[in-house]
Amino acid sequence: MPETFDTATILAPGREILDIFTEYVAACRVLGHHHHDLTRLHEWYDTEDGLDLRAIEGDQRALTAAAQAGEQALRLQDKQLRLVDDGWQGGAALAAREHLARHQTAAERTVTALHTAAVTLNRLRDSLC
Repeated sequence: MPETFDTATILAPGREILDIFTEYVAACRVLGHHHHDLTRLHEWYDTEDGLDLRAIEGDQRALTAAAQAGEQALRLQDKQLRLVDDGWQGGAALAAREHLARHQTAAERTVTALHTAAVTLNRLRDSLC
């Protein structure tokens, strides 16, 4: 992965190749072959120019931090659920345990989704680089 997240720096080496290819396209046009799409190569290549890869990095870090905070909350919630089990009996206790268990499942799914999103953004950034 490049050390820079500056898209202009990342795209610069390809511009030289693009310029050479554009000369080939111009030569083909002189020989009578013309394809409209090939005249738009620079336009297509520049679509990523200005892309802020640092923003992706920042979002990835924020998602990772949120997942870590979620994991801490899950540990606390697990402890709370054990305390309910140890100190509360009866129908209300059962209802509370069921509610907390559903909440635990939803929270676990959320933490998993946050980790998945962070990994996906990391891969996206690497692919874009």
